Amino acid sequence: MYSSLLASYGKTLEDISKDNSENAVTTITDKAVDFDDYIDTLYPNSSEKHSKPSSCDALYYSSNGNYFFIEFKNGDINYVNSKEDNIRKKISESLLFLTEISSSTIVNFKQNLTFILVYNSRNSKSMISSHITAKATINIDRYKYWLKDFFIQDAVDFDKDFISKYR
Repeated sequence: MYSSLLASYGKTLEDISKDNSENAVTTITDKAVDFDDYIDTLYPNSSEKHSKPSSCDALYYSSNGNYFFIEFKNGDINYVNSKEDNIRKKISESLLFLTEISSSTIVNFKQNLTFILVYNSRNSKSMISSHITAKATINIDRYKYWLKDFFIQDAVDFDKDFISKYR
């Protein structure tokens, strides 16, 4: 399942992390599934953003059999206060599509699926403020029923940790 998605929707994490201004959040060149592109092909006539499902930016499969949904944010993440539901929606709807295309269940993915919110503090007004705000406002416990783990990481830390923790 992952290899066929990768063949059709594979891009580098760096390319997937680019915002509308072509600014990348990460420099990691490992390939992953551009999950937004996958969803866009399922809903090609959805001109309104609210009419198509929400999705995480990337789906990555590691060599040790773990899946990662990755969401990139290139700017101030203080938005989390008002949009935690957006994150929950991206996770839940992405997970529904993943279970459908894999003919698996949420219970099966819970054992090996992690969500990582990667933000670019270099574009944030205050790195410390944003990091603390994000960690304080997202109720990570609510995701334990769907995910093995949930991380919020600055892009610099994500780039440093990627090879040792996620590959």
